[in-house]
Amino acid sequence: MKWLITAAYNALRLYIGGGVFARIKAEVEALLSADALSGEMKMAHVIAFTQAEFTTLSTTAIRAVVEVVLLRLRTPA
Repeated sequence: MKWLITAAYNALRLYIGGGVFARIKAEVEALLSADALSGEMKMAHVIAFTQAEFTTLSTTAIRAVVEVVLLRLRTPA
């Protein structure tokens, strides 16, 4: 069973990306000790955190692509 969990952990980390996975993991670890929150509330928090993470990442990536394209178009060959 442990190898299955390890395989799933590694597959998700590769699929999502190490940095994002690490931040989600840190958020989950931080919420483990939040006894005042139910499991459902903790899950909702992690989902909201992750959605914000991907929105920021997507916006940043789009802006970076636009800037690089513009720089390339404006730079003489």
